[in-house]
Amino acid sequence: MVKLDEDRSLACVTMGLFLLTDADQRLAVLVARQRFPSQAALVEVVAPELETAEVFLAELLGLMVEHNVYRKKVISLSAVSGPSAPVTTGPRSPAATGFPKPGKAR
Repeated sequence: MVKLDEDRSLACVTMGLFLLTDADQRLAVLVARQRFPSQAALVEVVAPELETAEVFLAELLGLMVEHNVYRKKVISLSAVSGPSAPVTTGPRSPAATGFPKPGKAR
């Protein structure tokens, strides 16, 4: 489970093999969580045609950006000894509008 905020959590796949079909397109998609804090999660795609896998991955990346659960959230890291840091999220302040563009004053 990934805690989104104080009263909401989201169930996540930690390891899964998905066999997908869309019309005459077939894909096998392996999803695996990171094993160590320094590793990213893993998504591997196999399809009869390379272009099919590339299109799927491009669409998946676009959807990940569009539906990112951390969008418009403040992410805080706590300093602790050891290889990982606790992460907490909260709502973004209405005054937080992002960083100014280089060379532009606020």
